Amino acid sequence: MIQDMLIDLCKKHRRGNHNILLDYLIIILTFVIVISLLSLNAFSQSNHSIPTPSDLIISERLLQEVSFNQYIFRSYREKPIGWGVFQIFKDDNLVYQSDVDIKFWVEEEDDSILKMGTDITGDGQPNLVVFHWCGNAYGTGDRYVFSIGEEFKLIQILPYGYFEDVDHDGILEFITLDRNFIFWHACHAGSPLPELVYSYQNGSYRLSPALMYKPLPTAQEEEKAIMQIKNYITECEERGWKDHIWYYKGTYIPSLVWSYMLDLLYSGHPLEARQFLDKVWPQDKPGKELFLFNFKEKLNRSNYWRKISEALYKTPEEKEIWKMKDEGKPEGYGQLTITSTPEGASIYFDDEPKGRTPLTLTKIFVGPHKLKLDSS
Repeated sequence: MIQDMLIDLCKKHRRGNHNILLDYLIIILTFVIVISLLSLNAFSQSNHSIPTPSDLIISERLLQEVSFNQYIFRSYREKPIGWGVFQIFKDDNLVYQSDVDIKFWVEEEDDSILKMGTDITGDGQPNLVVFHWCGNAYGTGDRYVFSIGEEFKLIQILPYGYFEDVDHDGILEFITLDRNFIFWHACHAGSPLPELVYSYQNGSYRLSPALMYKPLPTAQEEEKAIMQIKNYITECEERGWKDHIWYYKGTYIPSLVWSYMLDLLYSGHPLEARQFLDKVWPQDKPGKELFLFNFKEKLNRSNYWRKISEALYKTPEEKEIWKMKDEGKPEGYGQLTITSTPEGASIYFDDEPKGRTPLTLTKIFVGPHKLKLDSS
């Protein structure tokens, strides 16, 4: 699935063996294929209402049954595809039942770090991790983490991601993605997804910026990325590709640029992220201060950014460089009212979904923008 490829891409970032253009091309091609397949699934499920748990919990629909000590996990699903639900029993008593969704399962392989009964939190109690898929291709689906020792407890429902022992202390951390930049001047598959690392602290998983620190890329790795990006910018200029691009008066900036910058920012290197923009910016092209203003504005909307910057950035220069300031801010702003016939068309403004027509957008800065309406 496309979400698995996004996770693989994150792992490549951590290992450093990352070919930017190739990875994005693979993801885009896979995204097209998966969307086609999922549309068939969505069509089949649209023809009947969501069943109740009692409709699903019958022996013919048992998808998986796994046990550990006095606990039993059972998941059910309509076959061959359809809605599902899971239950957890302790001493034959039902202690948890999920809401109805697409699919739930646990890992059963003997060598799995998440096999039922493994202590993944380091508190000495066995755990159960239930995987959830909600049916789309956008890397969504929760991870339910339970404690299944003497006391049964739902510890936390985590977003889509994977577990890894980041600091090699024998306790698993949880790695997920900041989706703040999805659709910002980019398609979904081309949107940067910087990593977030959570660690188990005092009974729950919490963001751990200190574990997000990584060494800088080598000079050779940086130079390779710069050449790839410059070549792609040149191709955009030659072909006039303005879709899914930050564009201003002949300046083409693809998401590859801020993807690399975000990797640096989220791993503790704010000054180098700013320097990287200077290195890849097309020579004698306008708009750099405007891009910085737009980028900072989006960056500061992240639910995680402030905590990351406060924890990882030490010097006054590091702390100030990515704060919102007035340089680059366009003079004046207005509003835009968008209508369509028929109404209800999806609105994409500067590649970001804004809602459906009729809609009024306010505080739009003066300057060129991209508007797309989709009635499909």
